[in-house]
Amino acid sequence: PPGKKQDLLKPDNTSFYGIMHPRYHPSFLEYQQRFGFSDNLLIDIGTGNVIYSVVKAVDFCTSLKDGPFADSGLGKVFRAANTAANKGESKDLVAISDFAPFAPAYDNPAGFIASPIFKKYMKIGVLVLQINPEKLSEVMTNQNKWQEISLDKTGQSYLVGTDKKMRSNNRRLIENPQAFQK
Repeated sequence: PPGKKQDLLKPDNTSFYGIMHPRYHPSFLEYQQRFGFSDNLLIDIGTGNVIYSVVKAVDFCTSLKDGPFADSGLGKVFRAANTAANKGESKDLVAISDFAPFAPAYDNPAGFIASPIFKKYMKIGVLVLQINPEKLSEVMTNQNKWQEISLDKTGQSYLVGTDKKMRSNNRRLIENPQAFQK
């Protein structure tokens, strides 16, 4: 069921995917959980198909070239990361999208980081990490422990997008929501 697909280790088939999934899924799941990403995805560079996803939401097995999510932040970072022709093109090795509503996340905001995957000097895929907005706020607020990072009683750090909207939480909103609204 939705929300539990990451717990499936061995698909009930003998396809190449069914054979490879139990070999690699535990590492991707552990990485996703340890660093708090919403999802980790592998994209085929030729077709743009999402060939692996930890959470296996509705974007799994769709094409980011011409499928329903091609124009989403996920599709955009895939195409940007896929433009790197070789490993030496360092300026093209990481692509980042801003947070925007994302249908597979039930239209909650999602941001993405993508980078091509190389085997020696041959590009073989694109790795995409879906950023968890709550984890991002935890990083920016030091898990609401501002004083431990020398922000004392009133200091704060937060992220603001190019649209001038906040991407992480405001300290005053967290500490005293009623006063913040006033």
